[in-house]
Amino acid sequence: MNQTLLVLRLELFQNGNFTPDKLSQQEFLHGTQFKVHGIAASFSNGHSVFEADAAAFLKNLQGQYGSNLERATVVVYEPLEAYVLKEKFGVNPATVVDIVSMNRLLNSPLGNICALSSSLNSTYRLSRIQMMELRRYALNNIAMMRKSAEGMLAVIPSQELDMISHTIHCILDSPLLIDVERLGQARNELIIGLHEGISPYQLDDLRNDLSFAQLLESKLGHRIDTKPGANGEIPALAQDDEFMRSLQKHEDAEIRELVGKRLLAKAFSAYASRIDYLQGTANLTSGVLPVHLNYAKAISGRFTGGNNFNIQNLPHPDRISSPALQRAATVIRQSIHAPEGMALVAVDAAQIEARVLAWLADEEELCEAFANNEDVYSTFAGAVFNEPVKKMSGDSPEARRMRDLRTIGKTAILGLGYRMGASCFRNRLKVQAASAVETMFASERELNVACRDIVNQYRNRYKKISAFWCEIEEAFREAILTGAEQKVGKVSIHPETDRISIGLPSGRRIVYLSPRISEQEKRISYIDKSGETRNFMDEGSRMTYCGKELHGGVLTENIVQGIARDLLVNAIFETEKKGHRVIIHIHDEIIAITPESQAKLTVNDMISAWRNVPDWAPELVLDAEGTYGKNLLDIK
Repeated sequence: MNQTLLVLRLELFQNGNFTPDKLSQQEFLHGTQFKVHGIAASFSNGHSVFEADAAAFLKNLQGQYGSNLERATVVVYEPLEAYVLKEKFGVNPATVVDIVSMNRLLNSPLGNICALSSSLNSTYRLSRIQMMELRRYALNNIAMMRKSAEGMLAVIPSQELDMISHTIHCILDSPLLIDVERLGQARNELIIGLHEGISPYQLDDLRNDLSFAQLLESKLGHRIDTKPGANGEIPALAQDDEFMRSLQKHEDAEIRELVGKRLLAKAFSAYASRIDYLQGTANLTSGVLPVHLNYAKAISGRFTGGNNFNIQNLPHPDRISSPALQRAATVIRQSIHAPEGMALVAVDAAQIEARVLAWLADEEELCEAFANNEDVYSTFAGAVFNEPVKKMSGDSPEARRMRDLRTIGKTAILGLGYRMGASCFRNRLKVQAASAVETMFASERELNVACRDIVNQYRNRYKKISAFWCEIEEAFREAILTGAEQKVGKVSIHPETDRISIGLPSGRRIVYLSPRISEQEKRISYIDKSGETRNFMDEGSRMTYCGKELHGGVLTENIVQGIARDLLVNAIFETEKKGHRVIIHIHDEIIAITPESQAKLTVNDMISAWRNVPDWAPELVLDAEGTYGKNLLDIK
């Protein structure tokens, strides 16, 4: 990173429904009401200015720092401001980081900076007096931004700062194109298929919980199951609710049909909104799809999709039963494509979490199996069911049984490493291995017995993983109680005044705010800014406090996912060292763009990048597999 810091803050008009929170960033930037009231800047010499004419001021900055301000590290408040700089002023900062992303990585409060948006910004035409007030406000805020930025830049690893800049440039420099014509055809087909699929019911009656509950109760002849909601009990009508899953296998065909139509109706809105987003974006950006990712959104540091469009979670047609939705999912993926003469290359890490967990816990048997490229899913399934299991293709009875057994083994290896119990494992099997469950278990009781046995066999076979859950939880407790640093294998635990951080092998930390142990329940909790909380008894009194529960399994999951995320970042930069431009990363998958003639070579280079583990992960063996094509359907 350049040592010269240039801190910028754009004051943007926002009012009513015209805000980045209520619109996509593309809609906000290209809206008729868009207006920049001015720009504040803070320079390395401590001087700060505010200028109403942002265009003229930026021209002067380009004279000082280069056409894309490449002679400085540009600090903005949030990625949107970098987007504005490029789209409205033609300035594409070469190296840019933002306060919000840095703060999210450190999991620290924004303090006064969270009030950067002035109430004055809601007035479209500012008077002279209002502009003077805005100037004072902006100068005060830019000073706070600089102080905050300098503090965070001093403690954030340089690779993470590079990654923040990389994430912002996924928005600014995206090469992905949108096929609007194909999307228009898909939407028409989706609407026709939907109405055929839900007939004779009305869409609103199926989508509305109360209306559907009445319909369902009239068919069942009794009240439907409920679940706890924010304001009391609510109908258990979500697709993943046990009650709804049971209705999908109800003995009454009419009820099964009604539930299927409900699921189709609920899914319609999600598919239609994706199509609308892509069409709307294409109209505003001349067919380009900016890739919005939220840097370090999860506590583990993982990235998530942003801007009301999660490109990390697009539906795949192979996993959809409805013909209408299957066609829509196909076209959505096909419509996002590379430019002419270019190809998309996707390389996905193989079993990265299971490999990291085995390495973290020093589970030699599992580490050796991964190193020898053994099929650990088949091996574990074979041990559980006491018969040889192997990969098989074809549709013979034996091949189908092998696939079912292996699927159960795969679900166990990938799911049981975080202290999952038998009931949760059963529910996961029903979702991820539904076909195997239906084929292999004659009753719910038989399934429950099998799940308990599988969980016990996993814990007995991989005892060091089970031990790690206990060790990390005990060390975390000890850090809370004593305030002393703890060490557990490859990670360390650091108590601070209002937080505890877990140091990962990469040097990055996972931060837990306000951790505490309830006196009565003896449970560990912390403050989760996402709002997912529950009540805990405090000091044996009747008083409660809100927090998110922590135990050894959750801590292990956070650590493993955090390490996997850091390995992803390493693979991204290793890929770019080989000359390939990474444009998206989806969970443990990296997508690059390359000339079509170089696609096969790029696949090999990117697999090599994944296998080239960093110095902080010695003896960890990673592998990956890849493919290439013209659009997102081809590469998935």
